[in-house]
Amino acid sequence: VSTQSTGFTSDKNGMQNRKRKAPKESKQPTKKAKIEPPTSNVNHNENLTRLLEELAVIEKNKGEHHRYKAYVVAVNSLKAHPTQIRSGNEAKVLKGIGPKISKKIQEILD
Repeated sequence: VSTQSTGFTSDKNGMQNRKRKAPKESKQPTKKAKIEPPTSNVNHNENLTRLLEELAVIEKNKGEHHRYKAYVVAVNSLKAHPTQIRSGNEAKVLKGIGPKISKKIQEILD
């Protein structure tokens, strides 16, 4: 294989192919989802957050890291919420709680 100054390579049959550049490595460290403590010391949704944290660990152990992170975001929102959540629909307004997690919350509350 010969390399020409034009940026093409030639194989043994004389066919020209464009040289491929190696992908650049990201210099940013990988981010890991963390279960962070709430901003206040009172968790009005302790039962919900405890069960959702357990579900998060289960998803992480199954290799479902995107679901794990979704649960972690939901848990942090619930911990920071100043009042007790009484329904899944009420929880939908919080950051990180969509239709699926709100349905889980409703199942827990029922």
